[in-house]
Amino acid sequence: HGVHAVPVASAYATRAYEIGIMKDGMSPYQGVADRLRWRAWARWVRSVDNAIEGWGYARSRVVLVNYQSVERLLVRAYGPELNLCRIPYCAPDAFRLEGHSGGSEVPAAAAALKPAAAPLVLAVSRQDPRKGLDLLLLALARVRAAGIPFRACLVGTGRLLEAQRRLAAQLGFEGQIAQPGEVPDVAPYLSCADVFVLPSLGEASGSVSVLEALRAGKAVIASACDGLPEDLRDGQDALLVAPGDVSELAGALGRLLTDPALRDRLASSARRVHERRFSAERFVAALADVYDEVCASTAPRRLARTASAT
Repeated sequence: HGVHAVPVASAYATRAYEIGIMKDGMSPYQGVADRLRWRAWARWVRSVDNAIEGWGYARSRVVLVNYQSVERLLVRAYGPELNLCRIPYCAPDAFRLEGHSGGSEVPAAAAALKPAAAPLVLAVSRQDPRKGLDLLLLALARVRAAGIPFRACLVGTGRLLEAQRRLAAQLGFEGQIAQPGEVPDVAPYLSCADVFVLPSLGEASGSVSVLEALRAGKAVIASACDGLPEDLRDGQDALLVAPGDVSELAGALGRLLTDPALRDRLASSARRVHERRFSAERFVAALADVYDEVCASTAPRRLARTASAT
């Protein structure tokens, strides 16, 4: 219709990388049917999706990424000719007004957990194999065996939700761990949590749920995979653990659950990291600069990288 449009893409991973992690992250707890499903999906991505994805990125004026880890993935998959531009980002939660955090009432799923006075561990993610929630359950079993009290909520839905619930039941976590599935708002869970955990096997980029935890001022344990070490300094902003290492994850949980001073220190640092790097204002300004530049001319041209902005 004669309307000029500038194609701008945002990339957080390649499909092959993301589905490959899901395939490799399947465990015996999750059923033969699901393991076969992810293997078939990975083959489909390699044979069909890859070409489509590369075609779209190559024809975009600019491809926006938030991490060096994603830059490396895209260059390795589709070549150095892509016009990549790195900008800061934020979670949707960053657009909430201060003082309007979604309510302070303890959700019923968390309030019912025992022992009531124990610290609350929170995980928020999709229930898919790359998120490592089965590993978190196994790590929590080790923490319990060490005699360390805790409660835990694993919030999020997905194909593996029922499998994870069965694993929690097999481990004897009834009344101590809740897996409520999808919830309308994670803010009330963050408000009452003491420790936030992201046990992912891979993220490709970073994690919106981690940014939400940083904004809420929570002590974070996260896997040291992909873009997460670009966001967090181990021992200063969070505790970073090797992806897939149940022993290391259990050790980090034990440290935070038994050391309130360490929790408080990491929580204070988390809030400062969010304000410095992941505010809504910073993201909006960076995105406005990109749109100004790509729309300044109808002729395709390479965009100056904005790595300095991060």
